[in-house]
Amino acid sequence: MLLGLVGTLVLGIAIGGVLTALYRLSGRRLPKWIIPVGAGLGMIVFHAWNEYTWFARTASQLPPDVQVGQTYTVKNAIQPWTLVFPRIDRFSAVDLGSVRTNEKAPGYRLAQVHLVTRFAPTGTTRQLFDCNEPRRMVLGEDTEFNEDGLPKTPNWQVLPANDPLLEKVCTTPLASG
Repeated sequence: MLLGLVGTLVLGIAIGGVLTALYRLSGRRLPKWIIPVGAGLGMIVFHAWNEYTWFARTASQLPPDVQVGQTYTVKNAIQPWTLVFPRIDRFSAVDLGSVRTNEKAPGYRLAQVHLVTRFAPTGTTRQLFDCNEPRRMVLGEDTEFNEDGLPKTPNWQVLPANDPLLEKVCTTPLASG
């Protein structure tokens, strides 16, 4: 966040400097207000570019086995353009190399899911997916399992049948473990 602010300010100063040079080279024939207006517009455009390309830039840096499952957009009255053009400020990604199954419960798959949010640390969770019924649950460190390898006290979250994470996890070739 700090680097984005510094980058915006440096860009504004640079644009102001270029416009000041153009103003002087023109023999002061350009209107003087072009300098602050140009610098301000440049900072606004850079800020919008930085906000709207965050997801693409971040997702492109993921390892090949980690694939984006779902994105979440934001609409904010403080930034009224997001009401018309929502921007992505967080997403979930599944590590397909971590997908595991249990021979005793072949319809279930375990995977690591990364929760990536702009301006927040990335969280990683272990999630159990039921490929027969569209549902999943987050497994905590204290989750206890029965002899079949399933949680003793399941807390399932029902998902739509076309949930992107569920589809990715349940169609991934299995690695035994």
